[in-house]
Amino acid sequence: SYDKFITRNIDLNRKFSVYFLHYQPEYTVEGLGIFYTDQSFLIENIASALPADHILYVKEHRPMIGLREKQFYKRITKHKNIILVDHCLNGFNLIEKSQLVFTISGTAAMEAMYLGKQAIVFSKYYAETRFINFCDSFWKLKKLIHENLQKKLKKGEAKHHSLAYLAARYKVSRKGQTPLAENEIMSFVSNFANA
Repeated sequence: SYDKFITRNIDLNRKFSVYFLHYQPEYTVEGLGIFYTDQSFLIENIASALPADHILYVKEHRPMIGLREKQFYKRITKHKNIILVDHCLNGFNLIEKSQLVFTISGTAAMEAMYLGKQAIVFSKYYAETRFINFCDSFWKLKKLIHENLQKKLKKGEAKHHSLAYLAARYKVSRKGQTPLAENEIMSFVSNFANA
């Protein structure tokens, strides 16, 4: 049923933004993006907040193919400015050519920043930067989209922000180890030094 709804040939030269669907259930959606777990509702709101000449391409998360109900795809593709694209399309190409990238808490936000594109996220999973913006309300979404489409970014700004963001993530991380065999897991977990 998924194949009936997807488009394989897309126009990367038109104005578009992209939303990357999440695997569900998953902590980063149900826990961190608690108010946005209904992704079809979120997608509809994003599409309605975009400028009239904009398309929203939606890309499925590969492991979810065959797991979502047909109604999910039917609901989002009934809108003229929402196009479900083939999951095999290169995500980096979509980000690179897009105007904006949307995700609840996915790595697409960081990938967008690395490629110098604006991302709007719907959870506090990422710190806000000049490239990653948190939307805490549907009432603010249209304004946030407009502001991000108007941003003028300087050459080299993406690299600067990306390095600063990675350095900050590294700074708050801690050294540790990962058990390499199943029989090592219980002793690893019970050792408070690893907590």
